[in-house]
Amino acid sequence: MHSKEYDFFISYADADRAWVEGYLLNALQQVGVRCLTEAAFELGALRIKEFGNAIKKSERTLLILSHAYLANNVHQFITFLAQHYGLDQGIWPVIPLIREHNLKLPPSLDILVPLLATDKDEWEIAVKRLCEQLKCPVPAPPPQPKCPYPGMKPFSEDNSSYFFGRNDEIQRLIQRLRSNSFITVIGPSGSGKSSLVFAGLIPTLKGSGLFGPGEWLVRSIRPGEEPSSTLKTSLGSTLTNLKLAVKKILASEPNVQRLLLIVDQFEEIFTLSQEEERDKFQETLLDLAKIPNCYVILTVRADFYPDLMESSLWEQIQSHRLEVLPLNEAGLREAIIKPAENVDVFIEGSLVERLVVDAGKEPGVLPLLQETMVLLWEKIERRFLPFKAYQTLVLASSAYKNLDGSQLTGLQVAIANHADSVFRNLSKEHKQITPPIFLRLIQFGEGRAHTRRQQLIDSLLSVNDDPGIFKETIEDLTKNRLLALSFEYKDPYSTEKEYSSTNVDIAHEALITSWPTLQEWIEKRQEAEQTRRRLMLKVEEWERLGRGDGGLLDEVELAEVIRWLDSPDASEVGYREALNELVEVSDRVIQEVKEKEETARQRELQLLKERIEQEKIAKEQER
Repeated sequence: MHSKEYDFFISYADADRAWVEGYLLNALQQVGVRCLTEAAFELGALRIKEFGNAIKKSERTLLILSHAYLANNVHQFITFLAQHYGLDQGIWPVIPLIREHNLKLPPSLDILVPLLATDKDEWEIAVKRLCEQLKCPVPAPPPQPKCPYPGMKPFSEDNSSYFFGRNDEIQRLIQRLRSNSFITVIGPSGSGKSSLVFAGLIPTLKGSGLFGPGEWLVRSIRPGEEPSSTLKTSLGSTLTNLKLAVKKILASEPNVQRLLLIVDQFEEIFTLSQEEERDKFQETLLDLAKIPNCYVILTVRADFYPDLMESSLWEQIQSHRLEVLPLNEAGLREAIIKPAENVDVFIEGSLVERLVVDAGKEPGVLPLLQETMVLLWEKIERRFLPFKAYQTLVLASSAYKNLDGSQLTGLQVAIANHADSVFRNLSKEHKQITPPIFLRLIQFGEGRAHTRRQQLIDSLLSVNDDPGIFKETIEDLTKNRLLALSFEYKDPYSTEKEYSSTNVDIAHEALITSWPTLQEWIEKRQEAEQTRRRLMLKVEEWERLGRGDGGLLDEVELAEVIRWLDSPDASEVGYREALNELVEVSDRVIQEVKEKEETARQRELQLLKERIEQEKIAKEQER
């Protein structure tokens, strides 16, 4: 039977809170050890009095000693301990637990046998010895807590409870939407535009009464090469009568009063769409925004400002835009700490500060930060994430540089290290087809930064690829967060997970700028990939015309394609079997034409020869 209410009173500095609560308390409480901390002190009471009460209620006092603890004016508490127990009797039920090296302890503590807990191995030993003293079992390793960070993917409505750091922007976006139905969210790549809209705005809208009674229906699209067709699929109606289309989609679900259309990565209309299609789509968006209870939000990268200024939407964009700036230090801390707190995980303070410093105010850092947190999560010790995990992750930082020789940041190194590790662990067959997959998913910048280029999964399969190995490669790269898959619904009203096609995308543009290996692939094979795309446009045109005589290669084009197919470029970047078929049909038709021409020529020669012969005979007869 216990003589006192608690087994341990644990005293520690705030700088050690993460380790104490995330590791030590987690381990001890798992096996039923009764622990008391200052968190239970009565508010407004004298601190020294509360210390005394805690000591009296506890079998032992455990002091977590660090430079921060010793600098925190604890001499008064240590003097109190000496007065309460008496140094002469040697009966101090006090255990000094040393968290850091090179501590200069007060004489009253220096005479006691300490526990060492300066690294991971010592942490386990310290917990074991404490449990032995209490004659209780040693705690088993707990299951790893769920990771609350999305990696390089944006936050979504589903994980919005882990989205932090953008409260001001959410409220500003709500107010702008109240006054105008067409809003453009603009910011650098990786600034968190999509997360702000999907994980910040949408949940807030659905819980807000500012727009009146009734629910919101949200539809989101990425424009792609044919944005009007994509929009038509999303709305489930033709675009000839937009008012009817909106009325129909609002009537598809009970109590729905408003439609919110989100066009994510709107810059794709400038990089992927033809001019006629682009203009048509923009006019449709303007018309949609004029319909009552219909709202339109675009997200677009800031480096496309020149394109926006020349577009038919510029007047609306200029007057009703929200510019997303990089998170400030307070926002970064929230984005790092709060998601972990939501799953009861504690991050060491020095790790938080290092991440904030490495992130700085650089644009595009959020996906790097979120992916780094996913990688660090694998190194959690119970419910504690130590600074040493980050040190291990970026240990090879000096080995990573951009192609221009500039050094990568710690966050970029973490991403590059992870991507290289994934690629290194692929089999030889999987490695061979990985570079062509990534190259096809990049829209080359031509004077500005490269961007992502979403593609149907079938378009990534090359003629010599084994379909099974190709599928495994896509799955591996997706599982390890280098690629992202998305789907197009056959029926926009369906709740079933039934898809007509699968789209593949590079997880984030941050991977393009932070992974030197990918940059090397681009530098080496960009020209070959651009040639492949030009040739595939010819294939697509031939297929559009029915794979017959229309759209075939002429003799000069055929010779160019054959030379390319025989070159190393073709095997390096790959191509579809349809290109071989186009070559075969084009060659056959060209040969048929040549044979017909030759036959006609021979017939003409024969006729000419016969005519000459007849003329000769006629002349002889005249003689």
